[in-house]
Amino acid sequence: MSDITITQLLRHPVKSMMGESLQSLFLSEGGVPGDRAWAVKDEVRGGIRGGKKLPKLMRLGARYEQPPARSGSSTATITLSGSREVSTNDPDINEVLSADLEHAVSLWPLLPAEQQDHYRRGEPDSEDFEAELRDMFAREADEPLPDIGQFPPELLEFESPPGTYFDAFPPIVTERAIAAQHGKATARRKLGRAPLPAEYPALASRDQPTLPRTVLGGQKAAVRRGDSDHRNGMPALRHDHPRLC
Repeated sequence: MSDITITQLLRHPVKSMMGESLQSLFLSEGGVPGDRAWAVKDEVRGGIRGGKKLPKLMRLGARYEQPPARSGSSTATITLSGSREVSTNDPDINEVLSADLEHAVSLWPLLPAEQQDHYRRGEPDSEDFEAELRDMFAREADEPLPDIGQFPPELLEFESPPGTYFDAFPPIVTERAIAAQHGKATARRKLGRAPLPAEYPALASRDQPTLPRTVLGGQKAAVRRGDSDHRNGMPALRHDHPRLC
């Protein structure tokens, strides 16, 4: 099991948008209050979508003007293309976001976990089920798919665990891996969307540093910050990073 040092604390009011860098965070059983408290829904194919399906989301940013409530979805400010700002509570927010993303979407606060239809996956991008699985697990055409039996069945049914907008398996993204492919400045921008930006000293000798998607693929890790020590006993899923073209 390898040690990882957390290098930043980040909070993202809207799923897949750039977030805020903070000096301290409150951690509850449900995670960081206000983190991924909002998300966009694809009004074409259905389902909650993130940057993997709607890459232009990653050009936008979101922040809180006031500390968010410990639960639910507090009002946030979204920075659009061209630095225009709009509130999550703006009555025209759906039309504004759809125009900016050039795709019909709607913005949603967190809904109760019991409203499962809200969290179900939308229509697949491909009729080829294997192609969808390869996209989901970031597998190349010549790589074997993981044993789906080791994951909970909800992974294929829901876009996120009902009641949250988190990825089912949050990734740990290392500065070394992304910088090796995109350069240091780009690495800092991309780390702004990672739940746990980290430095992984042993990466160069354990994996291919030019492929960030392979970081911690199937490995277990210990994450430390100060006196805190968190150990992940489940192998991490490989995480793919959408490119902004």
